[in-house]
Amino acid sequence: MPTRQEILNRLNSNPQEFTPSVLANVIKSREHELYVADLYDLDNFPQDTIREVRTILSVFERTKFENAKNSNRPSDLNTFIKEFRNGSYVEEAQRILTELDDKTWENIKDSNNMSDFENYKSDFPRGNHRSECREILRDFDWYLAKKTDTVEAYSNYRINHPGVHDQEVDSLINNYEDRMTWENCQIRGTKGYKEYLNKFPNGQFASEARVRIDNGSQRELFLDRLRENFETISGIKRAVNDNKVSWSDVAEVYGEDVTEAIKDYEEYPVLPNSEIPANLTGNGTEVYFWGIKGSGKTCALGTVLSYVNKKGLYAPLACKGARYRDALKSLFKNSASLCILPPATDSEQIHEMALRLRNPDPNVNPKGLYTRFTFIDLPGELVQQAYELQGKTKEEVENTLLQDQLSGNNHFKNFKILLKYLNDRTRPKIHFFIFEYGSHDKKIVINQQPVEIPDCLQALMSVLKDMKVFSKSTVGIYLLMTKADLLPCDKEDRPIKAAEYFEEHFLAFKSNLEEICKKSYIGDFCGITFSIGNVYAQQICRFDGEDTEKLLRKLFFKSKPESDNWLTKMLKG
Repeated sequence: MPTRQEILNRLNSNPQEFTPSVLANVIKSREHELYVADLYDLDNFPQDTIREVRTILSVFERTKFENAKNSNRPSDLNTFIKEFRNGSYVEEAQRILTELDDKTWENIKDSNNMSDFENYKSDFPRGNHRSECREILRDFDWYLAKKTDTVEAYSNYRINHPGVHDQEVDSLINNYEDRMTWENCQIRGTKGYKEYLNKFPNGQFASEARVRIDNGSQRELFLDRLRENFETISGIKRAVNDNKVSWSDVAEVYGEDVTEAIKDYEEYPVLPNSEIPANLTGNGTEVYFWGIKGSGKTCALGTVLSYVNKKGLYAPLACKGARYRDALKSLFKNSASLCILPPATDSEQIHEMALRLRNPDPNVNPKGLYTRFTFIDLPGELVQQAYELQGKTKEEVENTLLQDQLSGNNHFKNFKILLKYLNDRTRPKIHFFIFEYGSHDKKIVINQQPVEIPDCLQALMSVLKDMKVFSKSTVGIYLLMTKADLLPCDKEDRPIKAAEYFEEHFLAFKSNLEEICKKSYIGDFCGITFSIGNVYAQQICRFDGEDTEKLLRKLFFKSKPESDNWLTKMLKG
């Protein structure tokens, strides 16, 4: 068999001695340690031949990768990675292997079969969970005993393995009895807590038992949670059914009308989905409501729609989101009644709501003309997608969105549609960036990583700024703080406290907005405090329209009413 150097010498003297196909097979075999790079070092070796060889090898590598990927066997993927260390598909193969590793472990981690863990150890010798696997296999009976977590399981282990884990077995049996006693005593309130302390004066729940005894009965503890609005409707109904509290106890805290609303509550309201328009159909001022999931933006929208409808200031227009708009409007009643708070916007939805509003101020609108608006309710997931896109240039973002579309992944589909709306300069635009008071230290998970809310909003602003979506068509940008009633101050002092809160926790985001407004000549930028009224059991609201009026004034201030000129009307048909 010729050596590597002999083959190279023959190619140097006669470049046509081997066809591209034969050369590719020699390289694929690895027997002669010959590589494509060696061909470039030859004297005047034909470049066309090298290109043909590279093409054959590329197809070969791709085929091997597809076979390894489709087999769904870790051994095949490991063999491919080893064989093509520096290949084009190694990184993808490693990613698939890691996903398969995690998925396999997720499927077996609670298994009672030793063979499952032995197979994992064999299939993934360098797996992410190899340490856990080794620990389980080191003493599988001990793993099963702890998994079963009963006195009987621990006792049987001691019988079968005398002298092994004896001290831990004693501790676990004691802790199990401690825990079971605690769980059983809780339904008996103060009497049960005292019984627990008699049996386990130094038990793992002794401190909590003493605190509960000192603070009063379980009934009083639950009523304290009601007063602080920590309980949901389902939690209250469950507590009543379990005889922890009575409906009269609930009425003492919330009043009769709220208590009756909780009794009558059957299910969370479901808002209809909308068809997302390729282009916005309304011809009026576009009003965008931005915010993470749970920020209160849908509540803010609902109060506006309900308020203008009740005041006779509203006229609907045909649009894709008409059903959603009408359903949202009906949730909030007048200020004397109770209503159910709406659910968060569906992650796959962008709701377009076209309507006409009439400014009731006779000094500003003496003729009672209407103003056209298109409200756009955006899902919180768009903010998370902006976080994924931060740091990219405008061209890189556009390329990412294009590749997302071409690949059929459609992860950024709604973000791309939104950018199309924003880049249409033919209509004025108003942006409300909404977040709830107290959200500065909350986190949301993006790509399995917890991210603080201020960082999410800052990323959103960075992407929108780099994409140059703000222009002269933007007439107003506002920071809207929901749940402003929770600010530690009197109502008239909320704007001052809110400004201090912005400065302390959202300074970078606020500064970025101010810079954008200055560069884009957007004259109206400020913070607005907003409360929908008193909320009970986290789902029922006694609507107060005062802050809604404040939001409406901003809308009317930055928008022009339709013309009453007869010629204009005639031309419009």
